[in-house]
Amino acid sequence: MAYPDISAVDWFDTTDQVPTLSQLQAYDVVIQWTNSGWSYGAALGDVLADYVDAGGKVVVSTFDWQSGSWDLSGRFVTQQYSPLLSTGYGEGDHYAPAYLGTYNASNPIMQGVTSAYDVYRDYTSLTPGATLVASWDDGENLVATKACVVAINSYPGPYYQWGGYTSQMVTMYHNAVDCLMTSCGGGPTYDLSFLDDPGRSSLCINSTSGSYLWNILKGTGAGTGYTGTGKVTNTAALLSLISAAGNPQCINFYYRKTSKAAIGTFVSGRVVSSLFDSNTTNDPPCGGGVGR
Repeated sequence: MAYPDISAVDWFDTTDQVPTLSQLQAYDVVIQWTNSGWSYGAALGDVLADYVDAGGKVVVSTFDWQSGSWDLSGRFVTQQYSPLLSTGYGEGDHYAPAYLGTYNASNPIMQGVTSAYDVYRDYTSLTPGATLVASWDDGENLVATKACVVAINSYPGPYYQWGGYTSQMVTMYHNAVDCLMTSCGGGPTYDLSFLDDPGRSSLCINSTSGSYLWNILKGTGAGTGYTGTGKVTNTAALLSLISAAGNPQCINFYYRKTSKAAIGTFVSGRVVSSLFDSNTTNDPPCGGGVGR
């Protein structure tokens, strides 16, 4: 709240209520953590995913990955918007002190951060497509990014245990907000989005670079997002995206701009997913992207 580039900070207690999408959309960034059991973890996860789909930016923290009744769930978890997931180990929390371990010093989230400390940390794993930025010295994940979401495996609430490193931990969170506002967490941005009519899949594309995010919503591999880069051809009438030869992920996608229809297939190992979008004009935008 003391930073001059932060115009407003408001609080919403999700212990026994869930914010609406319109309430969240009044803010550029949402920082989410928990410190108690709740009955609305799935509903909150759903609205956070809706918020990211609509262009919102999120920072998630401990104890959102605690197993049991404390952890965040819903689409935000099942469709892997979060860069980190709970491993479900024990109670889900280390309850042990740790210091900053290895980290990417060039990442904007770590600028001015050379030390870190916390006692409250969850057991986590990295989701597909996420980028690990920093680890605790015991090997646990500390900071990870994925599209417009940053995960910081530390507890920032009123009972924080940051010892003598409070200022650097606050800097880390402020950097995360700045990073999301300037580059959406360092992940690719997408300007085209497509949603399968039967709800089997969704696809986000950068029509310039060919970066893509294929989300499997139903069937084998449901809840998994696959990222990659293909060869994009973009004309006035047609956009196509084809994977390069030798790529373990095979994507074949075609968007006919005149009819506003799209069709595509995606294969990765034994995972096969299809997309048929007869009306692309009503597709929700991808996080960080825009509609058509």
